[in-house]
Amino acid sequence: MIVIWLSGNHNRVEICRLQAKEVFVDRNDFYDNAHERTQEGFFDKMFEIQLPDAAQEEIKEKGIPFGLWDNYRERFKYRFVLQPYDDKDVILTNDIRFYNGEQRFYLRPNELAKGEYHLAAIPFSTYPMFTKYNTEILFDDKEMLSVFKELQSKHPNKPMDIIIIPTFMYTDFKLSVKCEDEIIPLTKYKVRGVWGG
Repeated sequence: MIVIWLSGNHNRVEICRLQAKEVFVDRNDFYDNAHERTQEGFFDKMFEIQLPDAAQEEIKEKGIPFGLWDNYRERFKYRFVLQPYDDKDVILTNDIRFYNGEQRFYLRPNELAKGEYHLAAIPFSTYPMFTKYNTEILFDDKEMLSVFKELQSKHPNKPMDIIIIPTFMYTDFKLSVKCEDEIIPLTKYKVRGVWGG
C-alpha cells in the first residue's frame, strides 16, 4: 500500500492510496550491516527497536492488523465544542491530529468561532488553546471508533460534537461525544498536561 500526502502550513491531508507491489530489498543496499545480521535478523531487530512493547505483543498474539488502517480512514462529521464552567472562555486555536495520519491546525479564532462541522477521521490528539490555558488530549482509537459508529448507527448522517468540559481552574477535563440528544461519555482519553493560568 502506498499513501500520498499533501502537507503545508501545519496541515496534512491524504491525497490518494494506491496498491503497491511487493518487491525484495536487500538490507545491505541501504544499511551498514556492521553486526552482519541476516535479512530476517535485521527485520526482527527493527521490529524490536521501532515498535512499542504493547504493539509488539499485540502483533505476536493477534498478527498484523491489516484492516485497521481502513477503519482509521473512515470519516465522520464532527467538531470540537468547549463548555467552560463560566461560559466565557473559547478555543482560540486547535491543532488536531487524526489516526489516519492527517492533521488540521486551526490558527485563527474566527475559523473556530464559525462552529462548522468537518468530515474527518477519528482524532488521535487535540491541542486546544483557550484564553488562558492550553492542553494536550490523546484519544483511544478503539473507544472513538466504537462511540462514533454507535452514534452514527442510531443517528444516520447527523453531525457529532466532541464536548470538552474543563474543571475549575482547568486542572482536568471531561470529554463526551454528543449526537442530537444522545451523549456518550469518553473514558479512555488522556490529558497530557495543562499549561497557562
